[in-house]
Amino acid sequence: MKAAELHDAAPQGSESTRDRIMEATKILVARKGVRATTVRDICHATGVNIAAVNYYFRSKSDLTRQALLGILEPVNRHRETLLRAAIEEYGAAPVPVERIIACLAQPMIDDIDEKTGSSLFLRALQHMRAELATEVNQFVHNSFDSVAQLFVNQLARSLPELSRSEVAWRYELLRGSVIHILADCDPLVGKLRFLGVGPGSAIQSPEDRAYALQAIIAYSIGGLTAPPAWPSSSEFIVLKVAPNP
Repeated sequence: MKAAELHDAAPQGSESTRDRIMEATKILVARKGVRATTVRDICHATGVNIAAVNYYFRSKSDLTRQALLGILEPVNRHRETLLRAAIEEYGAAPVPVERIIACLAQPMIDDIDEKTGSSLFLRALQHMRAELATEVNQFVHNSFDSVAQLFVNQLARSLPELSRSEVAWRYELLRGSVIHILADCDPLVGKLRFLGVGPGSAIQSPEDRAYALQAIIAYSIGGLTAPPAWPSSSEFIVLKVAPNP
């Protein structure tokens, strides 16, 4: 990404220097990943010098950690709020699986910008998957583990015929497929458009958002509610990988 593009991507106006640095870092981390984002990139994007970045943030690690939290936390808190509202609504009864899917997917759909069709949340997650076992990634995962556990707990209540281990697998399959399909709708990715998809290849209008949620629920419900795939509630599937020839 060229310096001029970075500068154009940075928020302009009357924001404080600290806020400008933070907002530009969010955009850069989402576009390039934590490792590829440099302090020099941030300076080019905001028009500040390295001393200013170091003044407001002690290190690149601290800055990118806060930027990732700023990207991810609103979506995760929205998920938690929706699911807790559903739990309260249904009281002692299990929350329907369709509602749990909606609580997971709707905040990710809502995060997609209506003008650009892109989401900092989805882009950042894609980079995090590629940058495994970093200190920043581990910090972020630990920060949101309680939300994941809440979803697994509710799915386990709604799917009592499954072991908790299998519920956890299905939750991750659900989460991963939602992230993947919504990321493919990003105009910079254009995967669905390449495959010849018309409606639903990008998510910008209210109709696009409704269609995306409807499609995700329709697709996911079958997998989540399928009969147990594992031999028994106490057994794991052990995958034996043959040695390379």
